[in-house]
Amino acid sequence: MKKIASVCAAATFVAAGAAAQDMGPDRVYIPLASDHYGDFQGNMNEFNPGILLTWHDRLGGLDYTAGAFIDSGSDPAVHLSVAKLWDLSEGLEFGVVGAVVYSLEDNEAYVAPSLQVNYKNVFANFVSWSDSMGSYSVLGLGLKFDL
Repeated sequence: MKKIASVCAAATFVAAGAAAQDMGPDRVYIPLASDHYGDFQGNMNEFNPGILLTWHDRLGGLDYTAGAFIDSGSDPAVHLSVAKLWDLSEGLEFGVVGAVVYSLEDNEAYVAPSLQVNYKNVFANFVSWSDSMGSYSVLGLGLKFDL
């Protein structure tokens, strides 16, 4: 029940940020692939198609994103996030992302803070963490389009 409550709270936060201005999303991210490093057990799925709709530079200058993709366990997952991106030069952005990912198959919600780089129509997202079982990192890649 705590997992569902955290996903609902994240969804409410994303919706509030998106509703702060024009209702339509400004960007679409299309996750495509990931590469896994560290102490992962078993084979990880590295083809991660999905669609993430983003309301860019809204309430508090933040990006609010909601969508779905196929996760590293080859299962459908819901993604909700808030990000702060900074323009570094023409077409180049760098930022931090706080995401909640809910795996529908595992019935598990994960908090996934990460770093992201957008360059023109390509994005790269890097997340890393450690626990009692080891250290892990995932590099996700995909496409980004302004709407």
